[in-house]
Amino acid sequence: MASFSEFNNVIPPVADKAPRTSTSDIKDAICLGGKLITAAGVLAHHYQDCGGEVVFYGKPHEEIFKKLQNILNSKRILMVGDSLDHDILGGFTAGWDTLLVKCGIHASEFANNNDAVILKKIINQKKCKPPTYFIERVK
Repeated sequence: MASFSEFNNVIPPVADKAPRTSTSDIKDAICLGGKLITAAGVLAHHYQDCGGEVVFYGKPHEEIFKKLQNILNSKRILMVGDSLDHDILGGFTAGWDTLLVKCGIHASEFANNNDAVILKKIINQKKCKPPTYFIERVK
């Protein structure tokens, strides 16, 4: 994961003077083309650490899940995703069943095929909730 240390001379002086910023992408990394790349969440968290005000919305924040639940007019929803601390946490918080897709952001961790042990390890590290269901990939 990339660091934004090159911005250390720019962000701190403006963080307390700049207007509030918002981001819907709070992830630190995303899986794109089978590779992990740095996501906008890294910059947003760095800006916040420097004293800037950041409004986070989107996954895993409950508001986005409740809004979707109201739009769908259903309480029986399955959240499918590859991120335990965004997709699965958000679905869990909303009271939905969740389905973790193994081949996404955590693919390298599941590479040794000891799924139960790896899943428990990731859950303990991230201090998040387990998914209701777990699959290799979505076709």
